[in-house]
Amino acid sequence: MTMNGMMHAKDGAMDWMKLPWSADLESYVQEITDSADTLLLGRKLAEGFIPYWQSVADDSSHPEQAAGKKFSTMRRIVFSKSQTELPFTGVEVAQDLATTVQQLRSEPGGDIMVYGGTDLVNAVVAQSLADEIHLFINPTVIANGSGVFDQVRSMQHYGLLNVFVAACGIVVLVYKPLSYA
Repeated sequence: MTMNGMMHAKDGAMDWMKLPWSADLESYVQEITDSADTLLLGRKLAEGFIPYWQSVADDSSHPEQAAGKKFSTMRRIVFSKSQTELPFTGVEVAQDLATTVQQLRSEPGGDIMVYGGTDLVNAVVAQSLADEIHLFINPTVIANGSGVFDQVRSMQHYGLLNVFVAACGIVVLVYKPLSYA
């Protein structure tokens, strides 16, 4: 996300992202990805994400082949309001986010990772469904766009667990939701 909380520009552009990532950030992402066995995606993101990472997994010369294999073999659940099937092998389609997350939490396994898109991330935050939030702050500000917290309608409190400053300038803030009785 940008420093002002945007996930993409108004026209959907993501050219504000700091690329390439530094090796320390790549290692950080690999570490948090390795602990996950389930990936939640919004339909719009999934349409590009799933075929891209499958092509990376299939390319033995690609430097990110290991990540491609991970993203292509882990349990993937795509949230869609309009479709019940998608043209991807090994992908589940769901509509009810809260029920699905509750069910996943009751099952044995690793972490559940939410990769995006904007609507899904917004819904996860707005419905207080995340156990941890890793905010990747890119050193950029954009004028208009869609923000991470656009759907939040009431105050939420978080405790800071970690701050990771990558060599490329991206800062990762890790928060845990706090509950007040």
